[in-house]
Amino acid sequence: MSERWTRFGLVLVASGAVACGGGEDAAVESYLAALSAGDERALQEAGVAKIEEKVEAWAKLGSSQETTIPVTLPELAKRHVELAAELDAHRKVSGKFALDHLSDVNAVKKLLEEEKEVPEKLREVADGWQELSAKEAELQGAVREAQAAMEQEKRVCQLSAGDASDLTTAGGEIRVKQVDLNLTVGGEAKPYVMTLRRYMLEETDVPHEISRWVVYDLKPKG
Repeated sequence: MSERWTRFGLVLVASGAVACGGGEDAAVESYLAALSAGDERALQEAGVAKIEEKVEAWAKLGSSQETTIPVTLPELAKRHVELAAELDAHRKVSGKFALDHLSDVNAVKKLLEEEKEVPEKLREVADGWQELSAKEAELQGAVREAQAAMEQEKRVCQLSAGDASDLTTAGGEIRVKQVDLNLTVGGEAKPYVMTLRRYMLEETDVPHEISRWVVYDLKPKG
């Protein structure tokens, strides 16, 4: 096992390595050098992982065998489209309900805003409106989460494989490696595990041969 301790002075060298593509070591060194130097721009170029601790030095201890998983961006994009369509359809139902019960719905809204009790004669409309409103809020949250997941995955994919115009439909595979590290934080070496990903896409306008490893995750080990 070999160790290489890297400090602030190597940040420019490491950042240059990531710009030229390269292998696992270049990805690890580029990210950690940028993290240690507080170089946000270089961090954003090296991956999407974030940790709050100040890293003073590090050692790479070893890495796992490479594994592969199917690309996930097309499915995430599809899910976002489906949820957005469901939300749109639900809003049409809510709109029709509001028009069909316009004066009652307005009265219910005013009572709810003022935190007043809804009278019995408006209870049925109030229950229907609140149910529709709760469902809309649930769908809005689901759409936001789906969009965030899609955009996060798209960003990692762009960092690794390039900014192709058809990333959300491209097939291919994701290569994954786990890297064991000792990170010195507050003068104490602590074990961490870093997850690297490399996207090998098919059917895009950017050749997959240029893809590189990027840092997908970094967290304490154990």
